[in-house]
Amino acid sequence: LSAAPGAVVGIVGGRGNNAGDGFVLARHLVNRGFTPKVAYCGDRSSAKRDTDFGINLTVIERTGVSVEDVRGGPELKAFLERNSNAVLLVDAMLGTGISSELRSDYKAWIEIFNTSPLPKIAVDIPSGLDCDTGKPLGAAVKATRTVTFVGRKLGFD
Repeated sequence: LSAAPGAVVGIVGGRGNNAGDGFVLARHLVNRGFTPKVAYCGDRSSAKRDTDFGINLTVIERTGVSVEDVRGGPELKAFLERNSNAVLLVDAMLGTGISSELRSDYKAWIEIFNTSPLPKIAVDIPSGLDCDTGKPLGAAVKATRTVTFVGRKLGFD
């Protein structure tokens, strides 16, 4: 990422392993002089802290990364407006584990995320896409680029 030191990077994370990857990214961004701002899709007080995702959430909270709960589309919209100076948005809402129609809360978060004019990077797969078919499951993040792990997703072929 070529941006000035201290540049803001917005990360929108869900409640699973994909979000955990986004939280690890937030920690690495801090180590490189950037300012991550994290929107957590849900209520952190109910997060399972004994999972990889939960441990990484706790780590970034304890290191002072700004994490804000967004319980619905309007809260995410407000988060994005407050952080419109970001140089990049990162989609870490949903990963390869989804295979059925999105719930209404995730559909709203994805639709709001897509309204931002900022460049967007998806972690592993754009949220809302079925990794085997590449088809949206009600809505899907329109990512500028996708950073994928382990291997190519069949749905991208």
